[in-house]
Amino acid sequence: MARYGSYETVREILRSASAIVSTARKSDSDEPDKYAVKFFQPFAHFHDDKPLTELAQPFLESARTQQTLSAAGASHWASVHNMGEVADGAYYVTDYYSRSLEHFYLGKADLPAATLHAVVDAVVQGLLELKERANRPHGNLKASNVFLTDRGTADCPDVVLS
Repeated sequence: MARYGSYETVREILRSASAIVSTARKSDSDEPDKYAVKFFQPFAHFHDDKPLTELAQPFLESARTQQTLSAAGASHWASVHNMGEVADGAYYVTDYYSRSLEHFYLGKADLPAATLHAVVDAVVQGLLELKERANRPHGNLKASNVFLTDRGTADCPDVVLS
């Protein structure tokens, strides 16, 4: 298990060319996977020998923006609990959501119109919060960055962005 600040990873749930997402918990806890760690590890040999800290800045800036939005009361953004740089990359810690819009897409779920409307409305509201409070676009909007929390219902899902 890797450690990031006061969190330790439990189980890897996603891997891409430059990022790994794992479930996590606080290091001093035996609680179930309550958090998620997104670890950014760029392939330096593809980036003209730029220092790792320079490559990690857009990732960390995005996490800072998300943290600021959530702390300011933007209701459509996942909380960021911790972030930082480590020897081979950068990370941030957020709440763990077991369901994303990608799960419905890959499962070819036929969502009721009311549910789909609520999801789209929440995504639009989250993007408006980002525009109004941080004056920037999302930059990486995709189904796997749209999460359905356990607080909502089938007809009225509670949606947060990352």
